[in-house]
Amino acid sequence: SGSGATSRLWVSVLALATIMSTCCGGETTVIVPTTYYVSSTTGNDNATGLSPAAPFATLSRAVRAVSAGDSVRLARGSVWRESLVAVGGLPARVVSYTNYGDATLAKPLLMGSVSVSVPTAVNWVAVPNRAGVWQTIPPEYAPVKGATNQVNNPAFAQGVAFWGFWAPPQVSSDGRVTLALSPLTPPVGRPVPGSRLPDLPDLPDRRRWPPPFSPAANPIAGANGSLHIVARNMTANSTGHNPIQLWNSNVSTVEGNTYRMSYWVRATADVNATSISLMSMAPPYTPYATGGNSPVLFHGNNSWVKYSVLLVATETASDGRLGWFWATPWVGPDSVDIYIANVSLVEVRRTNPNSPAFNADVGNLLFFGKGRDPIRDEPTASGWKKWTAAQVLRDGDFHFDPTTKLVTLRCGAGPPSQCWPGGIEAALDTTQVTLQSYSVIDGLAVRFGASLGLNGAMLHSVVIRNCDVSWIGGGVLTYDYPGRVDPVRYGNGIQLWNGAQDVEIYNNRIWQMYDTPVTNQGIGCTNAASVEDCAMRNISYHHNLLSTSGMACVEIWYNDGNATMADVRFENNICANIGDGGWSAAQRPDAAGRGLCSYSTTATTTNVSVRNNIFFQNTGFEAIIYMSQPWSAWAAKGLTLENNVIYRAPNLPQSPTPHEHDEGSEHWLIKTADARIDAGNFTNFMMSTGSCAGTVLVNPLLHNMESRNLGALVSMEQNVTGCRPLARSPALNAGGTVQWQFDFAGAPIPHATPSIGAYQDAE
Repeated sequence: SGSGATSRLWVSVLALATIMSTCCGGETTVIVPTTYYVSSTTGNDNATGLSPAAPFATLSRAVRAVSAGDSVRLARGSVWRESLVAVGGLPARVVSYTNYGDATLAKPLLMGSVSVSVPTAVNWVAVPNRAGVWQTIPPEYAPVKGATNQVNNPAFAQGVAFWGFWAPPQVSSDGRVTLALSPLTPPVGRPVPGSRLPDLPDLPDRRRWPPPFSPAANPIAGANGSLHIVARNMTANSTGHNPIQLWNSNVSTVEGNTYRMSYWVRATADVNATSISLMSMAPPYTPYATGGNSPVLFHGNNSWVKYSVLLVATETASDGRLGWFWATPWVGPDSVDIYIANVSLVEVRRTNPNSPAFNADVGNLLFFGKGRDPIRDEPTASGWKKWTAAQVLRDGDFHFDPTTKLVTLRCGAGPPSQCWPGGIEAALDTTQVTLQSYSVIDGLAVRFGASLGLNGAMLHSVVIRNCDVSWIGGGVLTYDYPGRVDPVRYGNGIQLWNGAQDVEIYNNRIWQMYDTPVTNQGIGCTNAASVEDCAMRNISYHHNLLSTSGMACVEIWYNDGNATMADVRFENNICANIGDGGWSAAQRPDAAGRGLCSYSTTATTTNVSVRNNIFFQNTGFEAIIYMSQPWSAWAAKGLTLENNVIYRAPNLPQSPTPHEHDEGSEHWLIKTADARIDAGNFTNFMMSTGSCAGTVLVNPLLHNMESRNLGALVSMEQNVTGCRPLARSPALNAGGTVQWQFDFAGAPIPHATPSIGAYQDAE
């Protein structure tokens, strides 16, 4: 079913069977779009993929075949443990990703997790002297015979050829960060002992974390020099948000291959690299590999140390960009010298393929009790991530060691299969769907990733509809952040980052996010081909069911003074049980429970509409509507906050555990830099500001959700789909005029009397 003007345009485009173009010789070329089929159960990557009888088996094989204007159909009932890196289209030749098959079967499922269930002998081993504590068996790798180094000029025999360096203007214009080629120097100081650092309690600074590394041997052998990053006076003036980047160009990869990246580092002070990445050289910087997301600490003992990380290629390409990111604002030392030598990227193979392999941070564990299936059912519970193995004390506590890539888990009853006989899924810190311009994502299911469900940057003309996104997040964004003791975790359902235009997101069900179900946000869009690509414009979120997430229902903000944000609509959605309603709430340092969250927005902003939504039982430890800037600033940006139903029951429980950033007993309806609004002064606020017209503070009376136990994990059917308004609901026919044609259930919406929320009619 269509929605509004945007959808009608897309339907018209997708209905084209052929595209006609005239060549320079005057002849007409007929381009016939192709439909490809993919099935995890009956497919074969050697098949044609051109019919349901001969489907491909893997998403990556289908994506390799796609051209602009094509369609990819995924079989209902199929399951893939791989990411979808979408191929985009052209303005008149959209690429669609949707489903086919028996409508009674589940939507095609993309899982971002690794099974660590049974048999115990393959996956888990008892930890000595720790009764009831278990650890995964480490994977082992060896170089593939005949494999060669894919890094160009790895020992700098050609100077800095094939190497690139970029620093944001605020640290490069005055020479605070520079790159040079330096001769290799012998190790200085005491070599690093052993193969790993001790556990966290033994470290003087509990924010510092060990990366994968091995003791120094002889990094000088075969090297002609080292890259020397000089950073001076960083803390005083490094206030931007763009990462400092160092990369090697034209790196070749083969899809599906596993590579070990190794390199030697000597640093004069401890400093974190946010991540290692392998992506395309040009915008939109398509990811070419998974892994490398775990932040890396370069140890500042002035000795040469070898570091390694595993990357799994998702693309066959020869234009790869392999390198490091250092985030700003700068959280390292004020001044530091970093030397990098002998970089390699070599294909490796597993020598014990049955043991679990984690090529990224494990952000969450999902547990399934007896009779529950990780493919079909909701988890019985989730794990509680700890920052040292010593902190794993209660059943369900787990620790992921970024050095050894091992998971430690507590199960007092015996092997983990005794505690959770239905299975255990380890959610990995990888984006499950990478969005591209001129594409449609329709009718897919995404779950159990520790990063982002669907994510894209600098997008044009994208539709995401009828998708189920659940249990996302928990991966580490950074191990060292100002003002935080523990590492910062993250995880959003659908994220639009640093530029998105003509995007429509509707009729989706999104629940159990670490952070936020839907968001458009950005900080310093600098890598775009043009300033126009950085714009956030004509973005619509409507008729979505959004629930049980830790931070907020929606985030809308853009901290880039050179960019624009205009015509962003968040309308006719249901936001239920945000805050303490999901798995992440008790674990977060800031279970904010916000409905709308807007951080600092310096982009030139006009026409942001938040209308006809239901914010139901959002815990709101800080505020249901939160804005870090003054209300007057957002009013000047054209914010419309109208015809919403906001309800928080007076007997909702307080936070079950103290949170690092809780603000005492604050539970505001609206909190801005200059205003604190609760039920007592809400009417005066509306009258004095002219804001929030038509907004009421009443129970919307949603089916199955009048007396839900907020602290319990419930099934998605009760939590997400069981939320139609009752016949006596004040939300019915009480909304402001909208452009949308159909509600979440496909019912027509009368132009003059739309209901508030995602449903037009009562249950």
